[in-house]
Amino acid sequence: MRRLTTTLGLLGTLAAVGTLSSCSTFDRNDVAAEVNGTSLTFDVLDDLAGGSTDAGVIRSALNNWVQLTAASDGTAVIVSPDDIDTQRQAIIEGLLAEHGGEGEKNYELGLDGADFFCLAAIPLADETDPDAVIQEIADGLSIADAAEQYSSVQSLAAAGGVVADDQGTECFDPDTFSQYFADIVTALVETEAKVGTPVSVDDGGGHQILLVLRPFDELSSDNQLLIEQAALAPVLYDLFVTADVWVNGRFGTWNAETAEILPPGQG
Repeated sequence: MRRLTTTLGLLGTLAAVGTLSSCSTFDRNDVAAEVNGTSLTFDVLDDLAGGSTDAGVIRSALNNWVQLTAASDGTAVIVSPDDIDTQRQAIIEGLLAEHGGEGEKNYELGLDGADFFCLAAIPLADETDPDAVIQEIADGLSIADAAEQYSSVQSLAAAGGVVADDQGTECFDPDTFSQYFADIVTALVETEAKVGTPVSVDDGGGHQILLVLRPFDELSSDNQLLIEQAALAPVLYDLFVTADVWVNGRFGTWNAETAEILPPGQG
């Protein structure tokens, strides 16, 4: 079941574990891989793999190097295992600086095409006028403050109305959201709900509950970042498929579509 994911996963995809073809001892003067004219020697690959002789570990290290070198257009300097994490973070920060904002734009599409939904719910006491609360929110009252003030369910009041699963996940891709909240999706669609604008629906027991796709600026900074990172996937895809990548055949074959090195015989 897919939840909110990041491009860290895309950049850190582990190649399938397999057996390296033929020789177990490599010519250290040979090149393990080349990306856009930048070469990786066997000595450096050995360092990146921590000296391991395991095929999967070596291929994973090589895969990381190819991905990061392609994503950075050859500017990343990767000569040690520590460099993989630091360069990955630097690349993401650079891509966000250049392409940031696309995640928010997509999120604001809401039911009309967003990749992720983040829900808030405010059950109301019978004496509370839902239209009055909706107007307060329209006038500037935050969803969290509205939940704290008006929610008749204490747990939701304390959580600022945030709806999360039992693992604490607050934002979901459309398929998972529909699985978790089928009735809520129906209600949101029927009321033509927009991001940031609450709608009032009957909870099935004669009580009103406000449902709202939370505004992007009211999401936690972590969730904002994850949504922005997820929006980098098309950018990374373009970098991977346009990169000129050569991998020594004894390690396998580079698959630009999936951004991974397939074991020998699988490419």
